[in-house]
Amino acid sequence: MKAVDAWMQKTSAAQRQLELALQKAEFDVAHARRQYDSVDPANRLVAGELEHRWNVALEAKQNIENDIVALLADRPTLLGAEEQEALRRLGGTPRRRLQRRSEFCEWPSMKALFAKKMTEFVL
Repeated sequence: MKAVDAWMQKTSAAQRQLELALQKAEFDVAHARRQYDSVDPANRLVAGELEHRWNVALEAKQNIENDIVALLADRPTLLGAEEQEALRRLGGTPRRRLQRRSEFCEWPSMKALFAKKMTEFVL
Protein backbone atom coordinates (compact mmCIF):
# COMPACT_ATOMS: atom_id res chain seq x y z
CA MET A 1 0.00 0.00 0.00
CA LYS A 2 2.79 2.40 0.86
CA ALA A 3 4.52 1.65 -2.44
CA VAL A 4 1.36 2.42 -4.40
CA ASP A 5 0.86 5.66 -2.47
CA ALA A 6 4.48 6.69 -3.04
CA TRP A 7 4.20 5.96 -6.75
CA MET A 8 0.98 7.95 -7.00
CA GLN A 9 2.62 10.94 -5.29
CA LYS A 10 5.58 10.69 -7.65
CA THR A 11 3.35 10.67 -10.72
CA SER A 12 1.29 13.53 -9.28
CA ALA A 13 4.46 15.60 -8.89
CA ALA A 14 5.53 14.75 -12.44
CA GLN A 15 2.07 15.66 -13.71
CA ARG A 16 2.22 18.99 -11.89
CA GLN A 17 5.61 19.75 -13.45
CA LEU A 18 4.28 18.93 -16.89
CA GLU A 19 1.21 21.10 -16.33
CA LEU A 20 3.46 24.04 -15.39
CA ALA A 21 5.60 23.41 -18.47
CA LEU A 22 2.41 23.34 -20.56
CA GLN A 23 1.35 26.71 -19.17
CA LYS A 24 4.73 28.15 -20.12
CA ALA A 25 4.52 26.60 -23.58
CA GLU A 26 1.04 28.09 -24.09
CA PHE A 27 2.41 31.49 -23.11
CA ASP A 28 5.31 31.06 -25.54
CA VAL A 29 2.90 30.12 -28.35
CA ALA A 30 0.72 33.17 -27.66
CA HIS A 31 3.78 35.43 -27.52
CA ALA A 32 5.16 34.05 -30.79
CA ARG A 33 1.82 34.52 -32.48
CA ARG A 34 1.52 38.12 -31.30
CA GLN A 35 5.01 38.82 -32.63
CA TYR A 36 4.17 37.21 -35.96
CA ASP A 37 0.89 39.11 -36.24
CA SER A 38 2.58 42.43 -35.52
CA VAL A 39 5.31 42.16 -38.18
CA ASP A 40 4.99 43.98 -41.48
CA PRO A 41 4.21 41.40 -44.21
CA ALA A 42 6.57 43.24 -46.55
CA ASN A 43 9.49 42.28 -44.32
CA ARG A 44 9.66 38.63 -45.40
CA LEU A 45 12.87 37.68 -43.58
CA VAL A 46 11.59 38.80 -40.19
CA ALA A 47 8.15 37.29 -40.85
CA GLY A 48 9.75 33.98 -41.85
CA GLU A 49 11.86 33.87 -38.69
CA LEU A 50 8.87 34.73 -36.47
CA GLU A 51 6.76 32.08 -38.19
CA HIS A 52 9.55 29.54 -37.54
CA ARG A 53 9.63 30.51 -33.83
CA TRP A 54 5.86 30.17 -33.66
CA ASN A 55 6.03 26.67 -35.19
CA VAL A 56 8.78 25.63 -32.75
CA ALA A 57 6.65 26.85 -29.83
CA LEU A 58 3.64 24.92 -31.16
CA GLU A 59 5.72 21.73 -31.47
CA ALA A 60 7.04 22.14 -27.92
CA LYS A 61 3.50 22.57 -26.63
CA GLN A 62 2.33 19.47 -28.52
CA ASN A 63 5.23 17.41 -27.10
CA ILE A 64 4.31 18.42 -23.55
CA GLU A 65 0.66 17.56 -24.15
CA ASN A 66 1.75 14.13 -25.44
CA ASP A 67 3.91 13.62 -22.33
CA ILE A 68 0.92 14.41 -20.10
CA VAL A 69 -1.28 11.95 -21.98
CA ALA A 70 1.41 9.25 -21.69
CA LEU A 71 1.83 9.91 -17.97
CA LEU A 72 -1.90 9.67 -17.34
CA ALA A 73 -2.12 6.46 -19.38
CA ASP A 74 0.71 4.95 -17.32
CA ARG A 75 -0.81 6.00 -14.01
CA PRO A 76 -2.36 3.16 -12.01
CA THR A 77 -5.98 3.38 -11.04
CA LEU A 78 -6.75 4.01 -7.41
CA LEU A 79 -7.41 0.90 -5.36
CA GLY A 80 -10.88 0.37 -4.00
CA ALA A 81 -11.58 -0.68 -0.42
CA GLU A 82 -11.89 -4.35 -1.41
CA GLU A 83 -8.58 -4.31 -3.25
CA GLN A 84 -6.84 -2.60 -0.35
CA GLU A 85 -8.20 -5.23 2.05
CA ALA A 86 -7.05 -8.01 -0.29
CA LEU A 87 -3.53 -6.54 -0.30
CA ARG A 88 -3.51 -6.37 3.49
CA ARG A 89 -4.60 -10.01 3.72
CA LEU A 90 -1.96 -10.99 1.20
CA GLY A 91 0.75 -9.41 3.31
CA GLY A 92 -0.50 -11.03 6.50
CA THR A 93 -1.13 -9.41 9.81
CA PRO A 94 1.56 -8.91 12.44
CA ARG A 95 -0.17 -11.47 14.69
CA ARG A 96 0.12 -14.12 11.98
CA ARG A 97 3.77 -13.32 11.51
CA LEU A 98 4.36 -13.69 15.24
CA GLN A 99 2.57 -17.04 15.23
CA ARG A 100 4.80 -18.24 12.41
CA ARG A 101 7.83 -17.05 14.32
CA SER A 102 6.75 -18.98 17.42
CA GLU A 103 6.53 -22.12 15.32
CA PHE A 104 10.19 -21.74 14.49
CA CYS A 105 10.97 -21.55 18.20
CA GLU A 106 10.12 -25.23 18.38
CA TRP A 107 13.24 -26.07 16.34
CA PRO A 108 15.56 -26.43 19.36
CA SER A 109 13.23 -28.99 20.89
CA MET A 110 13.05 -30.77 17.52
CA LYS A 111 16.85 -30.78 17.36
CA ALA A 112 17.00 -32.29 20.81
CA LEU A 113 14.46 -34.95 19.82
CA PHE A 114 16.42 -35.72 16.66
CA ALA A 115 19.68 -35.99 18.65
CA LYS A 116 17.97 -38.32 21.14
CA LYS A 117 16.65 -40.56 18.36
CA MET A 118 20.05 -40.65 16.65
CA THR A 119 21.80 -41.66 19.87
CA GLU A 120 19.20 -44.39 20.40
CA PHE A 121 19.75 -45.57 16.84
CA VAL A 122 23.53 -45.65 17.20
CA LEU A 123 23.45 -47.37 20.59
